[in-house]
Formats: sequence, structure tokens, C-alpha cells
Amino acid sequence: METINLVIKYKEKYICMMNKNEIDFIHVPHYTEEEAFSNISIFITLLLCGIMDDEFNSTVSLGFFEWKKKFEMSFVPEYLYQIDNNTFVYDMDTLISDTKEYINETNINDVPIPFIEKLPKGLISTSLEEQKNTKNFEKEDEKALYSYIAPLTINKDLLNIKSPLQKEKIENSVLLMYSGGKDSTLAAMRLKNLGYHVYFIHFDNGYMLDTDKPYLTYKYALSDFENFSFPYEFHSISIKNLFSNFFYEWKKEHGENLENGNIDSEIRCLACRSAMYKVTLDIARNYGFSLIAEGARICQKFLIEQPIMIKRFKELASQYGIEVLYPVFDLIDDKEEIGELLKYGLSSKTWESKCLLGREAKEKTNEDEELILNYYESHIKPKIYVKKNS
Repeated sequence: METINLVIKYKEKYICMMNKNEIDFIHVPHYTEEEAFSNISIFITLLLCGIMDDEFNSTVSLGFFEWKKKFEMSFVPEYLYQIDNNTFVYDMDTLISDTKEYINETNINDVPIPFIEKLPKGLISTSLEEQKNTKNFEKEDEKALYSYIAPLTINKDLLNIKSPLQKEKIENSVLLMYSGGKDSTLAAMRLKNLGYHVYFIHFDNGYMLDTDKPYLTYKYALSDFENFSFPYEFHSISIKNLFSNFFYEWKKEHGENLENGNIDSEIRCLACRSAMYKVTLDIARNYGFSLIAEGARICQKFLIEQPIMIKRFKELASQYGIEVLYPVFDLIDDKEEIGELLKYGLSSKTWESKCLLGREAKEKTNEDEELILNYYESHIKPKIYVKKNS
């Protein structure tokens, strides 16, 4: 496995490695033989939890659930930017800023703010002069320090690292909400054939299995196609808190029994899809997208994929000055969908993440639809804060 390089932006500086008298990228150990970002996620979790030794290994032994809790509370994947095949940047400054802003807007107080109290030996986050001024050196130590640090140079590339999307977004592009399933995969192919450059984005509502599958599907099946991009920071964006916030009023009144009927399932899906739209639209505007898309199909029975709800999602997007595209909306025949995927050389058996809350959609009465729409209008729509551009 190739050496994976990492730099962490924190307090307007860069946490790097001191390597042979030079400030260099952090060379992330090979904790696992999986994808590069798996090793980075482990490294960042150990670092932020304060359980990393000077060799970048864990200082404690953790069980599965202990590790899972620390991982989920520490590593936020959408702030990891892939610069090239083996170079990544983790932007903690933006993470902390966004977390504080999110808490202020939603009154959710359980979002962790990462903090590094102590860096392992070999990592550096401040200028050398600042290090000297913050320590009590004896004269002989100070002399030794100067003799050691004098030849140190800083790799200027570290100071100007930005995600490719931050540098320049490709023209005529669209941000596609991607599940890894047949509908969103075919939507991607159709958008590409219409001349769009398609950027993928995937979400985790906190109840998903295999949230890495859509990204891995892209890596192994779609990355060779032209006009497709799946930035790593978009591979599994958490909407758990936003989803819970949108579902809260219904849960408070009706509980959270997964077998509690058709309307409960519809409200959960509505809260989840609304959270996806909210985050997608925020990201789209931040990066300069004027178009987003999803794989909704009218033949599905969920209300979120029917014209009456699509109209509302389009109205929400228009507040951002963004248009929504639905490339497979009118597709009725599943066999036609499979045939079209096979024509592109893609498997009809998709590799997608699964929602533990998902239930099959059922027929609804007019009264059912009115109840669901009223919940959106009264309990979700007012919470969707459209932040003005600065």
C-alpha cells in the first residue's frame, strides 16, 4: 500500500510531521489493508481522543462498541478532503466553526467539538519560534534547539492546499444525491449523457448499514467514466441530528415503533429526505452549484417521490437559487431500467447502503397524504433555515 499523506488544519495552522529536518506531511500508518481513508479515519480518531502514542498507535485497548462510540464522536468524514490519490487534508477549523453554527441554529447540544490537548512526538502545529517562546529552556537547551531548527524548511505546498472543488468547480455540473442503488446510478448515467459533469453526494441518517458502499461502488464501477466525480468529503455526510430534529414532533406524539403503521414510515422518510435536501442545498450553494439532482421515480409509492412533494422540494431549492433535476422521474418499467444499466456495462445488482428504518411504501388515502403534507408544512419547513450568502 502506498504511503498516505495527511495534513490537519487546526487553529489557522497545519499539524504536520517533522521529518529529517523538514516540515512534511503526516505519513499515516497502515492500520488496515483497506482503502486509504480507513487508515486516516483511525489516525484522526486516535489523535482527537487523546489515545495516540508517539508511534501513532492506540494507547488503550477498546472493544467494538467502545471504538464505535469514539469513532462516531470524533471523526467527521465530510471535512476530509482528498487532494490526489494519496494526499488528504482534514479541516478541523471549518468543522469546529460549522459545529458551533449548527448548535446555535438548531439548539442541539450533543454535537462534539474536537480538541487536541497534546500532540504525539514528531507532530508540529505551530511555528518553531512560537514553540521556543512557550517553553522554559535552559541556555544550553536553547542553543541546542537553535542548532537543530536552523536548517528546518516548510513545504510551501502545505500552506496552499485546497480541495479540487474549492479550487475550481467544473462548469455545467450537477450535485447528485446518490444512494448507490439502481435509480440514482441510472440518474447519474442519464445526467452524464445530457452533458453534465456529475458530482456524487451520499448521506448517513444514523440508521444506515454499509454507508461506505456507494463510495466504493463509485471507486470500482463508475470512476473510469468521464464526467463523474465523488469527492471523499461527500462520501457519507451525517444528517443524524437534522433527521432527528425533523422527526422529533412526530416521535414525541406517536413514539418510534417501526411497525407502527404506514404513516410513521412515510414521516420518517419525509424527515430523512428533507434533511438530505437541506444539507445538499447548503453544500451546493457553498460550492457554487446551480443544479442538484436525485433519483426519485413517480412509480414509487412514497409521497416524497410524488409530484405534490416534488413541488415543495423544488420550491425549497428555489429559495437558494438552485434548480432540481429528476432524470428518472417518469421511468415506470423496472426491466427497462435494468436493461439501460446493462447497456452501460453496469450490474443490475446494486451495492448500496440500507436504512434500518426503511419499510415498503403502501397505498395512501387522501387523508393520509394531507396528514403527511401538513406535518412537512408545520414541523419541517419552518426548521429549514435558509442561510443568506455573506
